[in-house]
Amino acid sequence: MMISQYRLVDLFIFYYINPMFGEAWTKYSYLQITGIAVLLYGSAIYNAPNKGSLLLTGQWWAFGIDCSKEYSSIEREQGEADADVEVEEIEEPLLATCNEGIV
Repeated sequence: MMISQYRLVDLFIFYYINPMFGEAWTKYSYLQITGIAVLLYGSAIYNAPNKGSLLLTGQWWAFGIDCSKEYSSIEREQGEADADVEVEEIEEPLLATCNEGIV
């Protein structure tokens, strides 16, 4: 995966900085550019529905894939987990106070 990214850097160096360094455009460069685009797209949707990820909700970049139901269930589960943590944070000091009074 990293090789594809370095390929773009090689092209930039060759054409914009110094032709003695980097690598010239070849007939396979289009394939490499396509590969880096697929790599970046996959990275962008991998962690969805987390912040900063592309959500697949039927837009043109989602190729018609709609995962809205899955995203809403994941968000609901995360909300419930956050609520549980808040309740535990409130309960712990209360339980500690109650236990001290018993001993």
